[in-house]
Amino acid sequence: MNIQISPTASSELMRLSIVSQDGIAGKMFLGITAGGCASWSFCISASGNLDIPISRSNGITLYTEKSQANNLKNIYIDFVENLAGGSFVFSGEEIDVKSCGNCFDFKFG
Repeated sequence: MNIQISPTASSELMRLSIVSQDGIAGKMFLGITAGGCASWSFCISASGNLDIPISRSNGITLYTEKSQANNLKNIYIDFVENLAGGSFVFSGEEIDVKSCGNCFDFKFG
């Protein structure tokens, strides 16, 4: 799938998977939903449909639904922290990510 996860994002994903009541340590779910400040937004959670593993990095296995797997190509996930808190930031060749770092439009359609 060519999804890359930065070491910082992997660390935060692991922390979230451990503290979640519904989650399993090292397993996280990535999905996309309609809306936000663009047509689509990313959603990361410790629970979800674990259909297809799309990335393994630093002890984290990231899963998605079969229906969304083709839309999650060539994406890079990072995690940044500042005085206001922290957030996952996404980038990719086939998506136009908005300034929030989480919402996007597909470049091909």
